[in-house]
Amino acid sequence: MSWWERGVIYPGVSAVVTTGWVTCAGYRTVAVGDATFAYLREDVLVALNLSEEPQTVLLGDLAGRVRLSTYLDGRGDEVHGELPLRPGEGVVICLCNA
Repeated sequence: MSWWERGVIYPGVSAVVTTGWVTCAGYRTVAVGDATFAYLREDVLVALNLSEEPQTVLLGDLAGRVRLSTYLDGRGDEVHGELPLRPGEGVVICLCNA
């Protein structure tokens, strides 16, 4: 069973993830994997790698620019369709002006 199927509560989000789909307070789940989670709020995408291994998040037709990474690099890099994440990495992407 993946982490999201067990039911995970996120601080600041008044919803429990039990089905892999969250819609709450403007949040929309974009991608869920065994070790990844990506959600969208307005024009900001947040992607998380919750594992100690590199992962790739498939974003479909979404594109944007990296605004922040937990590795403190990559600012301004363009992202199209898929996003490679390093171990434990979280990335904030602005979908405006991709």
